[in-house]
Amino acid sequence: MIYFTSDTHWYHANVIRFDNRPFANITEMNTALVQNWNSVVHHDDEVYHLGDISFGNEQETNSVLSRLYGHKHLVLGNHDKPKMMNMFKRHFETIDNYKVLNYDKWYFVLFHYPIAEWHWQHRGAIHLHGHVHSTRQDNDRQRYRRYDVGVRANDYFPVSIETVIKIAEGKEILGHHRDQ
Repeated sequence: MIYFTSDTHWYHANVIRFDNRPFANITEMNTALVQNWNSVVHHDDEVYHLGDISFGNEQETNSVLSRLYGHKHLVLGNHDKPKMMNMFKRHFETIDNYKVLNYDKWYFVLFHYPIAEWHWQHRGAIHLHGHVHSTRQDNDRQRYRRYDVGVRANDYFPVSIETVIKIAEGKEILGHHRDQ
């Protein structure tokens, strides 16, 4: 299975207030995000993190990333510090600024930022992004094949590729369990 997420902002105390996240402090937020990730992602799954991983130092960020299941891939965000790149290389199998993913008959354009136009847009490609910290309601209103995979917009869980496809097709959203 393939999953997507973005804007975890581990160790970022102010994001709790900025996003009105339902956590009392960074310890509670960090713990919940790791538990939510590992509750849906299995060790052999692929996860694309579309940036803004952590505000922690290298040791703190390393401790979080080392507990996450799956084969991880990173599309860099504006808060992903160059000084953390060596540590990121230990945890992520690929690191890109922009990526096109082909899955079944679908193309997914992965970029940290939402963009107005993307490759194969008029042929049905879906643009996945983070950065803007959308809510679930914001995503529900978007029906033009652009989807915010950030944690805030997905109840603080990674979202599966199957769920994104169902949303693009206008079908019922199954939630955050593993798709059968």
